[in-house]
Amino acid sequence: IIIIIIIIIIIIIIIIIIIIIIIITIISIVVLISSPKTYESLSEYLTDSNIFKQKNIIHVKEGSLEKCKATTMYIVEWKTFGQDFDQIFSMRANTQTPIIVYAKPGEIPREKMSEISMISNTVVDSMDRLGYCGGANELA
Repeated sequence: IIIIIIIIIIIIIIIIIIIIIIIITIISIVVLISSPKTYESLSEYLTDSNIFKQKNIIHVKEGSLEKCKATTMYIVEWKTFGQDFDQIFSMRANTQTPIIVYAKPGEIPREKMSEISMISNTVVDSMDRLGYCGGANELA
């Protein structure tokens, strides 16, 4: 009877883990702060990777930063929104919310790169490194 109880407990734990994974997948929201062209490339990249569902990707265009809200992750195109980075950074719900700054090599001034490197859970990713995004090289 003890073995049956242990098996039931293990099954319950597995079910709980599966439910948690499903909930995390459903509620994971990424806010993509970019130009429309970059949005198309990056949202396709994110959905093709099966990390995010299209309905969980929110596009924020120029002039509508107020749409940024508490989210799972921010992806910021530097070329379009670099001047608003401090405002975007302050919108994070907490320091655990990651920000990925998406930029061409050398596009971010050194002083700003130093500042970004000191911000927790914030990284800069090169547009050239994500070769998948066909629009990345056309954004010049």
